[in-house]
Amino acid sequence: MSEKILIIVEGIADQKFIIDYIQYKYPNFLKDEFEIINTGGKDRLFDVDKINKLKKNTDADGENIVIYDSDNDYNTRKQEIETEKKDNNVNFKLFLFPNNKESGALETLLESITPLKNRPVFECWDKFTGCLKQLDSREILDVKLHFPNNKSKLFSYLDVFSNHIENKNDGIKDDKRNYQNKNLWNLDSEYLKPLNDFLDGFFSTDSQK
Repeated sequence: MSEKILIIVEGIADQKFIIDYIQYKYPNFLKDEFEIINTGGKDRLFDVDKINKLKKNTDADGENIVIYDSDNDYNTRKQEIETEKKDNNVNFKLFLFPNNKESGALETLLESITPLKNRPVFECWDKFTGCLKQLDSREILDVKLHFPNNKSKLFSYLDVFSNHIENKNDGIKDDKRNYQNKNLWNLDSEYLKPLNDFLDGFFSTDSQK
């Protein structure tokens, strides 16, 4: 096994999800064997402090992982990161949410791993946003509307099912969510196979030999 696994993610929501997922899938890994930090934004991956941290971990024979959103175009985002990786002379393995092949973000993945029995609430959300778009297109209101994004969609999902959350006030926040709560999330979902296969290369029993 390498000396240490350093994982860099985009934001605090990504950080909490990856921590919960690793603890669920690889319970034998100790917390001091890996570190997860978030950059605080999509354009901050190659800040000087992050570059130095990546190089320092490489020099210590550690493994570096970057898990970021692919956003609106998977191929473009991957190329952007790989180019900057080369320009800054740093080493890391890259995984792009939601599944390392399609466009999207953490929220795309999260919606896809909600239990099937809970999915009808998203149909209500889609009707709601559809209604807002109709209002906007018909120019009934005096101002252009701001349409809620997928982050708001997931926040509302947790709010609706907050009876399944121990601390309802904090449990829907990005840094307080419990992704091992089986009433709300399915960490054994087939949708997570690409992420699981990727992390197996660092966290599985075989990778520790």
